Amino acid sequence: MAVVPRPSKILTTEEVRWRDTYESLLSKGFRLRKRYHPKWKPTWTTDKYPSAEDAMELEDEPGDTNDALVIGRADLPKQVVLKFATDTEIEILKHLHYVTNEGEVNHIIPLLDVVPCDDGGHILVMPFCGHIEDKPYFTTSTELLNAVLQITQGLEFMHRHRVAQGNVHLRNLVEDRSKLVPDGFHFIRNDCNAEFTRPIKVDARGRSSLKPLCYLADFSAAKIVMPGDGANAMFLQDVRQLGHMIDVLHTNYRNSLPLLTKLTDRMMDHDEELSAKSVVKEVEKLLEGNPVALRHGFVL
Repeated sequence: MAVVPRPSKILTTEEVRWRDTYESLLSKGFRLRKRYHPKWKPTWTTDKYPSAEDAMELEDEPGDTNDALVIGRADLPKQVVLKFATDTEIEILKHLHYVTNEGEVNHIIPLLDVVPCDDGGHILVMPFCGHIEDKPYFTTSTELLNAVLQITQGLEFMHRHRVAQGNVHLRNLVEDRSKLVPDGFHFIRNDCNAEFTRPIKVDARGRSSLKPLCYLADFSAAKIVMPGDGANAMFLQDVRQLGHMIDVLHTNYRNSLPLLTKLTDRMMDHDEELSAKSVVKEVEKLLEGNPVALRHGFVL
């Protein structure tokens, strides 16, 4: 599960870039946390673990993703995720959404806007989502398998359109929790509300009723590939990486699903060479299993 970030009165190297972008983003309708205000001063005094919201620093690596409140823009939700991105990443995201058929859910993070930076770079604007490994945790086998299916469908969509993901990692797999946690949550401490004043409140109807969407959310290592360009090897590597990530996620739930363990073992096996399309079919079979067993709750 996710590690609770340490408090810090000093901005990391990665955070300094966000501080330097604060005023420019604010002028475009995006307000970063007060930690990144150019005149920020820590609001806590004790060296013990503080309860101050501005004590929460970004992860050390890569630190290229942050959240912001939206001000004066009716075309966007009230809270979004921002990411420093390369031209290639922007091109790939636009390509994946362009080739998406009307009514099709591609499980690729939506691209809400692209904001130019003063230094010539660009920032992606994406929906505010939570990492699938973080709270609130999955409560049944069906919930976990549905998330695995959606992420696998996203990878299959990418491969079908000749894009290798290149870096399938748990921190790149996210879930839209706007209905599941309707009051919101903190970007760094996902077990707290956005204001950092109390624990999150999860809708009692749960995922089975609310059916949140899951997405692949980082394309910094992605590449458009053509036949004969080493595409098959890159696609197989994506599947192996995804198998490892699902295995790690499943371990957090005490490997409660033996058939899922067998599938991830096959995904990681270099002799198997499973495609993303075949993995989608295998997960769909798991979801067609014993309905009573699939509703069984996890003991965490």
